[in-house]
Amino acid sequence: MAVHVETPFHDGEIEVQTCAGVRDQAARLGSRMRSDIPPIAAQFLADRTYAIAGVLDGNGQIWAVPLFGPRGFLSVTDEARAVRIDASSASRARLDPSASGSMGLLGIDLDSRRRMKVKGILELRDGVPVLHARRVYSICHKYIQRRVVDEMVTRIEAPAVVASGEALTERQRQWIERADTFFIATHHPQTDADAQHRGGLPGFVRVLSNRSLLFPDYKGNDLFNSLGNITANSHAALLFLDFEGGSMLQVTGRAEVLWDRADFADFVPAGVERAVRFSVENVVETASAIPYAWTLLELSPFNPQ
Repeated sequence: MAVHVETPFHDGEIEVQTCAGVRDQAARLGSRMRSDIPPIAAQFLADRTYAIAGVLDGNGQIWAVPLFGPRGFLSVTDEARAVRIDASSASRARLDPSASGSMGLLGIDLDSRRRMKVKGILELRDGVPVLHARRVYSICHKYIQRRVVDEMVTRIEAPAVVASGEALTERQRQWIERADTFFIATHHPQTDADAQHRGGLPGFVRVLSNRSLLFPDYKGNDLFNSLGNITANSHAALLFLDFEGGSMLQVTGRAEVLWDRADFADFVPAGVERAVRFSVENVVETASAIPYAWTLLELSPFNPQ
């Protein structure tokens, strides 16, 4: 029997939903959230060879981290109430053993443009991460650039940090300015961490300086998980993947939701009602972080011009 979540939204999410005038729509969608993982979602997770996690480290810092493994590395257990994460050793090393606590898992298939979330509590069970579900739901397919994994291309080099600092380098700035996709991790101290996908045409993330970014909030599913978390807790993390070269760029810092178009109108397409300004605090660049390459097939037809 499906187990639905009684009160799925926290104060930050409700505040943003109210400001955006979508409280009723969000409530209807929220009523579909559940705390168990239905068979169709379990199969979707089992078919994945990659996922994105929003997870806290031992210092309480939120990170967006990629997870990789063979099909089946995400398996539903505990009577459909948990996900066992048998990821590669490199991926599992990114899940700090001392950080048992809130985690958000984004299961995503860039090829079919499908995605779903499992949010809850992370624990280590016999050395393997297990996520106990508190909120489970699917989200819309907008703004996902269609990419397919080229399984004939694999990388044998071990991941290695090649640069770290408190500001972006010129090369990293150019990387971000070319990006059509990134992932964002946020969390609310009293509820759950969250991982989410963001997409747009190349250049949709604007680099204002080596310590400041701005990106639009395009029309989505009206839940406002990311913006709600940011409203309640400004700590956030971004993840940029080099889909062809295999590197990743992790950026942590503080985010602010901008509601006054005068603050962002010069940087976003017409019609965008909100934007996020991100202040960079830490940057970590890792080479050979992705074990295979993707081929870009098609940009999303929903990307604003």
